[in-house]
Amino acid sequence: MPSAAKRPKGDDPRMIDRGLDSDLKERLREVLERRPVTEAELRKVLDEGRVCASLVRGRLERGEQRLSELVADQETPLADLASALRVVNDLRPRLTELEATLAELQERAPEYRRSWLTGRPTR
Repeated sequence: MPSAAKRPKGDDPRMIDRGLDSDLKERLREVLERRPVTEAELRKVLDEGRVCASLVRGRLERGEQRLSELVADQETPLADLASALRVVNDLRPRLTELEATLAELQERAPEYRRSWLTGRPTR
């Protein structure tokens, strides 16, 4: 496996734009805070959330794999280990928060749909 310095561009687990998941999490929170939303908007934000979570999960898995490989190689410089550990420690809480927010929204989706059918706002 190439070292951190020689790793191909685009293979860096940190390459997921922080703004991407931050903006998405903000939209998810807005919906959870009862911002009026249409069925199309609800589906879109859920789909975008699943895609983003999948991207972050994939990068996290690659980061964990890289960390395992580095730990197994006794020749690995400490700086490379530290860098790989930072990547994993950065991505894991981002994924956990995103998945929790998506799960909460998915749980509330039927409530939103009932409100559209009955014409009454959600609680």
